[in-house]
Amino acid sequence: LQYVYSKAKLSPNLSVFWVFAGNRERFEKDYLDIAEKLNIRGLGSPGVDNLILVKKTLEKSEFGDWIMVIDNADDMDLFYSDFEETAHENDNTNTKKSLSAYVPENCIGSIIYTTRSKVDALRLTKEGSLIAVSKMGAQDSKALLRSRLTDEVSDEAGWETLLEELDHLPLAIVQAASYIRQNSW
Repeated sequence: LQYVYSKAKLSPNLSVFWVFAGNRERFEKDYLDIAEKLNIRGLGSPGVDNLILVKKTLEKSEFGDWIMVIDNADDMDLFYSDFEETAHENDNTNTKKSLSAYVPENCIGSIIYTTRSKVDALRLTKEGSLIAVSKMGAQDSKALLRSRLTDEVSDEAGWETLLEELDHLPLAIVQAASYIRQNSW
């Protein structure tokens, strides 16, 4: 997040796309959202793969500078399986490919993967650059949780257990605090 924010601050024309890769349905939905926001021609046309439309649009040099964050890329079977599902609809054959087939590649845009596995990170980035996000210390993670919850929770007794479950990872702590605040839980 820090990298994306600093890059966006330096480049006001930067496009940032966030894609959840924890499951195929959400990946496809996020790509469809990107296609709709970019108003890509051909979207929804019979026999057209909307995911390929997004990929090809971002690969064009005239599109400009962009970053795509592919979040929760922890299931390598989704990214590199050789499965093919075919659906016949009005004599149009639609073949689903592994998710890696839809990730754009060019020298203008950047892809950032988030994953819990270093082995997966190396595979996804083709042995590219990695940034390890380490655990926070107990005091720092407690302070982060406290800063996000403000007045919602005054009883800190269960925080230690929660922080242990979240493995003291900053993003997990922020997401849990958001959930707690939204649900008054």
